[in-house]
Amino acid sequence: MRRRNNGEYAFQWHLTLNVEDGENPLDAGGRFLVKKLATDDPAADTLSVRVVEANYNARRAAVNVVLESERSWPLNLIDDRTMRTFPVRAEINLPVKDGYSACRRPLSARLAVPRILSPAPPPEPVSPPFPDPGQG
Repeated sequence: MRRRNNGEYAFQWHLTLNVEDGENPLDAGGRFLVKKLATDDPAADTLSVRVVEANYNARRAAVNVVLESERSWPLNLIDDRTMRTFPVRAEINLPVKDGYSACRRPLSARLAVPRILSPAPPPEPVSPPFPDPGQG
């Protein structure tokens, strides 16, 4: 989770794609783009996410992609004891060293998402008891 300026929290996921290609070595200084990002599940709700960062770790031969939810929620409404999963699919464009093209690799995973609780309704005001008309 990442705290935003409004005091609410957005969810973050870190995905790793291992890439080792001897014939098409990657350009570590190139631009790694994530395209065709989809998190739709026809049987469930839709989760809106965006790509925060995509970078290449040459020592580990891995592309790290950071996704973040578009919405954010107050901390007291996030129930991390009950998780739902959403499928995510994307296409990563990997720049090739000494080349003018990019390799495209599919990425698919499942994102674990905490359940969001409904805000509690405000308590009803308590009115003072009415005096008995027979008293007086």
